[in-house]
Amino acid sequence: MIINFVSSEEQEIISFCRTYDYKTAEGVIRLNFQDIFARKVKEHLVEDPDKAVLKKEFKEVLFPYLSELNSKIGFEENRSYSFRMSPETGGKIRIRDAELHIKVKQNTNKIKILQHQKELYLDELIVKNGKLFSERHDEEFKIEHLEGYLEKTFAPVIF
Repeated sequence: MIINFVSSEEQEIISFCRTYDYKTAEGVIRLNFQDIFARKVKEHLVEDPDKAVLKKEFKEVLFPYLSELNSKIGFEENRSYSFRMSPETGGKIRIRDAELHIKVKQNTNKIKILQHQKELYLDELIVKNGKLFSERHDEEFKIEHLEGYLEKTFAPVIF
């Protein structure tokens, strides 16, 4: 009696991986298991190009700008101010009761910018034609847009 612990779907995968003849545009080539397995894994790990642009733009444009701003403010022992920002996920800036949230949503390929205390969406940044694009301004994103969101959010508490 033979007991099969592998489902039919898993059996197909195993059968595929054991097949050493691999069809390409040039014809049939012989590959070993490691080559076939590595190729299939790479196919599933290829990152969405829009997601790559979104992450790169946040890390190289928005995050450095916000980090420099935080450095200029300086670290103060004060409960009225907090800066929590990650180059991967975004974060928030709080001054007194005003908060600006910048969230990198990799599952939807968007950067959401909102004024937290009013639950007001200020903008959604998307990738369009390989560039970061402001849906609110209907144009390529500029740092001036971010400065406008900072001013709109924090002007009532600091000016």
